[in-house]
Amino acid sequence: MIRGSRVLLLAAILCACVVGQAACGGGGSSHANSAIPVNLAPPPVPLPTPTSSDWITFAHDDQRTGFQASADGLSAANVSQLALRWKSSVLNGEGVYASPVISGTNLIIVTLRGPAVVYDLSTDTGAVRWTYQVAGEVRGTPTIDPAADLLFVADRVIGANQQPLPSFLYAIRLSTGALVWKRQLSGITHAGPLVAGGTVYQGTSGGDPPQCLNGGVTAFDELTGASKWTWDVNARTNPGGGGSVWGAIGFDGAHLIFGTGNTCGTGLLPTANGAAALDLNGNLVWSFVAQQDSYLDYDTGSSVMVSQGYASFKNKNGILYSMNATTGQLLRSTMIDPNYGYGEFPSPSTDGSVTVIGYGLNPIVGPSTPRRPPQAFQELEMRAHEVGERVEKHTRRNPFDVMPGFYSALVALNSAGGVLWTHRMNSTLDGYAAIVNDVAFADNDSALTAFDLHTGAQLWTYSLPSLPAASPAIVPSGVYAADGSGNVYAFALPGGAKRLTLKR
Repeated sequence: MIRGSRVLLLAAILCACVVGQAACGGGGSSHANSAIPVNLAPPPVPLPTPTSSDWITFAHDDQRTGFQASADGLSAANVSQLALRWKSSVLNGEGVYASPVISGTNLIIVTLRGPAVVYDLSTDTGAVRWTYQVAGEVRGTPTIDPAADLLFVADRVIGANQQPLPSFLYAIRLSTGALVWKRQLSGITHAGPLVAGGTVYQGTSGGDPPQCLNGGVTAFDELTGASKWTWDVNARTNPGGGGSVWGAIGFDGAHLIFGTGNTCGTGLLPTANGAAALDLNGNLVWSFVAQQDSYLDYDTGSSVMVSQGYASFKNKNGILYSMNATTGQLLRSTMIDPNYGYGEFPSPSTDGSVTVIGYGLNPIVGPSTPRRPPQAFQELEMRAHEVGERVEKHTRRNPFDVMPGFYSALVALNSAGGVLWTHRMNSTLDGYAAIVNDVAFADNDSALTAFDLHTGAQLWTYSLPSLPAASPAIVPSGVYAADGSGNVYAFALPGGAKRLTLKR
């Protein structure tokens, strides 16, 4: 995602266009934590709140809300009583980047380094039921379709000199661990698949020079793996056009909505460096541009969260955008991070009223003062060249490490985009906050922490032997997490899993 020799002009990042509009809309402000309403429109028709008690995909549901509405025993009032139920070290020291997914008593954990191993553990005891080894490393969170008894995992195959190579999507029988089908992709993957209506939708990346793989979205038949269609971010140039889909695809019931990355050509490409929505046949419905030069490195690394009819995502320019999910009309721009962000993969999550989003990494000047964005052209270019490549390479290769001299943060916003609280940390944030009953669980340096959703107060913390990269999952039987040392954890209230009861 980083190309340090490019000129990163902050003046350009606040101008954004929606396909079909003649000019850039709205304005901007460099003031951190300020909400920038743009082209305000009537609220879209809200979607029903996801209510599945399982956590079967990235950020719980196809809308990527990160919200568990079914477990009502755990709350801000009693989360301080949360205790370790079991701990498993069966991963043999291999760290975990992809977040856990859970269906019934099946807890799916995937190690990071290739050839990665998929583990099915019992949520009751942590015992291993089966394992399956894939070809490459795995960063994308798998997706389970309980009705089809299928688990979908996408890997990323990296060649010599960190060169991305075409990777694979696997369909695995959930009950047995047997391979059902395997299909090659046009690029590598960073996010896991979306499964809806008998189709698997997988985003691909790897569109930076010198490889310039054409990334986008490919649809496969869920049961057979037959390819249905492919949509490329850069349809003008193929092969060699570049373009990426880094984050998990959001789904509003009719549209596939996802962030897009830069391409390998200069000029404006209306589908790059922002977001896009497709219908279920792969036709473009709308797209949004956050950076007018498609070659500059302004990827959208986050997933797209769909809530109350809005599609929200964060671009590498530090802005959280909220769009009308159906039309693509820009409704609000909120400056989350005043600095150009390196490794911008944090994704928003929400309970419908409060949104939690991470940002970073940002350079530190002195022990606690963040460096503001330099305005001089020479300083900006030097920062991109000397710092950008170093940070990106470090965080890509060492996701369980702290980048010296940099910090990141977790931010909570109210429904108007105003900041409720900010929590600063040293580790990177590449996932989401898991939300349940006014509590937000998030990775916090070498710990898993439960924050009060409305105040940011730390209600509970569990220290880990290493930095976590995977975000937690919450189901009625407890809270599940993994760290960078190959440990898997199950937490529950006193009395065990029975205390996390279901709303019926």
